[in-house]
Amino acid sequence: MRIILAICILFCSELAYSQWSSFYTSQKAYYQIKESYSYPADTTFHQFHYDTIIDYGSFKVMHSNYTNRDFNGCYDVVNHNIGNSIYSKYYIRPDSILLKNDTTYFIYQLYQGQADSILFLTESQPNDTWIASISNSANYNRLEFTCDSVGVGNVLLNINDSLKFFSVKAFQNSAPVTSVYDSLTIILSKNYGFKQLIAFRDYNQQAFNLVGLDSTNIKTGFSYPDFSTYFHLSVGDVIIWKEHSPIAGPLHMGYTKYHKDSVTNSLITPDSVIYNFDRVTTGGGNTSSFTSKFYRENLRGLEMSSSVYVLETSLTAENFVGVYSVGNYYKDLYETSGAYVSDDTIINRKYSFVGHLFDTSNCSMGYVTDNGYDYEYNTYYGLNSFKHYSFYDVYFTIESSLIDGVQIGDDWATIIASVDENDIDKLIQIYPNPSNDGNITILHEEIINSIAVYSIDGKLILTKQVNNNDFQTNLVLPKGVYFIHIEKNNSTLRVAKVVVTG
Repeated sequence: MRIILAICILFCSELAYSQWSSFYTSQKAYYQIKESYSYPADTTFHQFHYDTIIDYGSFKVMHSNYTNRDFNGCYDVVNHNIGNSIYSKYYIRPDSILLKNDTTYFIYQLYQGQADSILFLTESQPNDTWIASISNSANYNRLEFTCDSVGVGNVLLNINDSLKFFSVKAFQNSAPVTSVYDSLTIILSKNYGFKQLIAFRDYNQQAFNLVGLDSTNIKTGFSYPDFSTYFHLSVGDVIIWKEHSPIAGPLHMGYTKYHKDSVTNSLITPDSVIYNFDRVTTGGGNTSSFTSKFYRENLRGLEMSSSVYVLETSLTAENFVGVYSVGNYYKDLYETSGAYVSDDTIINRKYSFVGHLFDTSNCSMGYVTDNGYDYEYNTYYGLNSFKHYSFYDVYFTIESSLIDGVQIGDDWATIIASVDENDIDKLIQIYPNPSNDGNITILHEEIINSIAVYSIDGKLILTKQVNNNDFQTNLVLPKGVYFIHIEKNNSTLRVAKVVVTG
């Protein structure tokens, strides 16, 4: 009996201490972490998916799914050339893993050309300790890892497995120091990789928590939503947008207005989404119709890993709000943010414009300008916000909505009633007033059709048609008092009294 028990103990020990691995190439693991240093400052989901292993003989390197096939092999240039003219960003997760015998190195950052890594021993047993150097803090320069225990526990939902628990202690040379690691634990599952992991960054040290697994045999917990999950508006749904542009100097005085979009037709397929809307806009009251188109091919980043680069010529609806046409003659390089959660269940992704590319065959950047776009999508609205930036910024955000009979925020009547009459004054600027030389400038943000000038006794002095692309109209008037009528579609938006003194 004792012999059988000894054999069982030996067998269980072999099961406990053999073939432990940090990550598996046949599996995608999703971790949740709070990114407090970047936009959005919210809980984000990060996907670990080491899809490439390169064998160098004495060691192997696992490369993560940051690699973007759509960038024609230029990924390393974009990701690793910190300070390069293309783009740079700090990442809080390991970008690649170096494996040597039973040793794992997390290569978790590259700063000013210097790679930093953390040594981790997956095959260690209880009470084993080892030291790893770290160079991203002035308070400590070494980390001591200890394998505290091995047992059986829950990995995720209904999945159980053998688990190893590791503690971490910071040292400055040989002296232990207090650090955030004192309250953090690394948990390694034998067959599924890390249940809990630490981000070894000085400004954001915290725990990654496993929230989803996707492998050949298992798919459970969180995974990135499908393209179609973002688009489900139907006829009768209403979205009210707030368009806002802050003041940007004397040639752009800033404004705020609202658009009410009522869905009149909705065509949703696995590869594309087409919405037809009727739109009413404050400041005019007229209804116009337009179409928004979204294509899976143009929104691949919604389904891809935490932070990836995509090359696009269009990311959203053509001629959004009838003003800004998206796309140009170059390939645009965008980066998607990590997916993050709002209101407990809504998944959000953001696209940020990086620059224009002339030639993707040799990874060369054409130029980066102060002109571009940011988009945000979520699983409730689809397109959730939009920013156009150039000489001045224009923001479009959802103010309220009525979707599937659920009202969020104020309805259109309430918003109209609350709009300050001075909003028209913000849309239309007339200066100087009074004018001492007769020169009058009118800024009107493309929202008017014509300008009529009347004398103090009601006589029409002049009329001037305004083209759609004009932002500014200049008048020269003799000495006197005038009433300037600002008109759109035969309706008067504003009447302003101006005085010319000389």
